[in-house]
Order: sequence, then C-alpha cells, then structure tokens
Amino acid sequence: VGKARWSATSAVPEWLQLFFAFSWIGLVGSIPIIIRKLTGTKPQTKTQMGLSVGLWVTLFGGLYLFTNVILFQSAHFDTVRPLTVVECIYLMSQMITTVGYGDITPAKPRGQVFIGLYVIGAIFVISMFISQLSEHLAKVAAEYEDKLREKMLNNATRAASENAEEHASDSAVGDFLQPPAPDKSKFLKALATFFVLDMIFVAFFCLWPGEGKTLLQAIYMSIITLSTVGFGAFTPVTESGMIFGAFMMLFGSAALVNLVGAFTELMMQSHAYELREEHTEEALQKLRENTWGGEEGKDQVSEIEFLRFALISQNLIKDREIDNIMKAFQSLRPVNGKIPLAVLEAAVKHDKDHQESAESLAGK
Repeated sequence: VGKARWSATSAVPEWLQLFFAFSWIGLVGSIPIIIRKLTGTKPQTKTQMGLSVGLWVTLFGGLYLFTNVILFQSAHFDTVRPLTVVECIYLMSQMITTVGYGDITPAKPRGQVFIGLYVIGAIFVISMFISQLSEHLAKVAAEYEDKLREKMLNNATRAASENAEEHASDSAVGDFLQPPAPDKSKFLKALATFFVLDMIFVAFFCLWPGEGKTLLQAIYMSIITLSTVGFGAFTPVTESGMIFGAFMMLFGSAALVNLVGAFTELMMQSHAYELREEHTEEALQKLRENTWGGEEGKDQVSEIEFLRFALISQNLIKDREIDNIMKAFQSLRPVNGKIPLAVLEAAVKHDKDHQESAESLAGK
C-alpha cells in the first residue's frame, strides 16, 4: 500500500498554521508557570528562570530551524526538504513526549547529529520540570496524610477529655495508629482520564476522512502513542491528524504520568496498610520486653515510650534510629533527663563549623 504524499506547501492557511504553532508552544511553554502556581514558589529562583528561558529558546529555535534550515526525509515526501509549520510541531511533539514514530527523520549527517543533541536538551529541560512537579505532588500527599493523622489524634484527645465511654478513646487512638486505608479514588480518576483520552484518539483516527484506520488499528495506535512507545506502524497521514496528534501526545503522556503516579501511590499505601499489624506488634513486643530502658516488671507506659511506640508502629522511623538519637542525647550529659538549651546550640554550631571546614578542605 502506497504512502500518502505530503506536499511541501501546507494546505492549511498560514495564519491558522501560526495559530496552531503558537498555541502548542504556549501550552508547552506554560509548564513552568503551571508548576509555580501549583507549588506556590515565590519569588522565582534563578534556576527556574534559566530553565524557563531554555524551554522557550528550545521551542522557538526548533520552530525556526526545522522549517528553514535542517532538511528532513520521509516516506511521505517527494524530496528532501525543510518541514512545514504543521509538520514541525508534529515532529517536536514526538521529540518532547518521546513518542518517536520515525515517520519524519533528518536527511543529512549534520542534521542528524543536531537533532540528536536537540532531543537530549529538550528532554533534560522537560525532565527538570517534571521532577519539580513530582516533588510537589509527593509533598502534597505527605501533608494530606499528616493532616489526616492529626485529625484522628485530635478526635482521640477530645474523646478522652470529655470522659467518653470506656473504650471510645481506645478506638480513636487505634484509628490514629493505623495508617489510613488505601484511597482508590485518585487511581480510578487517573485511569478514567486516560481511558477518555484514549477513546477520543480512537474515534478521531477511525472517523476522520483520509486517515483510514480500522477500529483495531486505531486502538493499537492510541495505546502505542499515548504510552509514548511509538512503534510507528500506524501514524497520522493528514495535516488534521498531525495537528490533533501533536496535542494528544502532550495530553496523553501527561495522563500516563498521572496514571503511573497514582498507581504507584496506591501500591505503596496498600503495602503500608497490609504491614500495619506487623509493625504494631513489633513495637508492642518491645514494650513487653522492656527493651527501651523501662523499669523491669512495670506495666505502665510513659509518654516518651508511647511516642516511640507510635513512631515505630506507623513505620515512620526504625527502632535503631531512635537508639542513635537517644545516644546522641546521652552524649550531651543530661542531668535529670534534661540539658541546657545553650549546650544544644553549641553542639549544633560546632557540627556546622566542622562541616564547613571539611567542605573547605575538600574544595582545595
């Protein structure tokens, strides 16, 4: 079956090509602004400013070079030539999302080397923003869990202070010590979002005139594209398909990252939830054995022992790490279980000075 031929001159009006190109560039270029809004970073750091400038230079530089300087080849081309604006944005979307169909490639060795370096640079810039966004999402998840635990503990304290029924506070404390049950809603929403985008993709390439994909071919193409694998067996063959695909690659890859992140978070929560009894029993056993320096034969739990029990039962810290903390405290020679604040401040200052000295020696 012969490949559809693409003219060196786009059938799309020039103003519409530019509108499409600037819309796509604006969407990608707004990533730093979106991340700043999400993370609440104020003011903008020099690193963020440098990355933002690098991203815009990468986008507009690619638009100019690919449409005026670098020569490309394709089974759809009659000759080696620069790209039209539509083809350029379509190719840049493949690069940034790592879909890489391979239906358009640089024709000359110098162009091939440049495109290789361009791809690496573009991925580095985008990965930095993705890293910042991932850190923010992890921070939000941790803050949410902390608020949930604080709410449970407040309920426990309120139940005890109000002289509630005998086991009411016990139940509330038990709820606090247990990690929250895994919340599947985030994963299901991410899965539904990816599924909707996938169905839109399938419907377009099945029904749009000129694309000529069967239902099964469109399903295969959608999964391979939105998962950023991009085998290239089925690709857009019309300018409308390239425009649609350029945007869907962005939305689809973002939806995939969200889906994978939600799935990973769900698995981690499920693992922690299933191990809760093991950690709690381990902490209780240490209390029974008086391995935390308690008085032998006593059946009472002190405040510090309860704190240690709660931290270990929630798997927030290991027993040996608490031991190291306690050894550090004992090294400050406490009297009646206390040390002067000035002693702690002096120890912190000494450690900071020692670290700066070591860094200075390492830099010489």
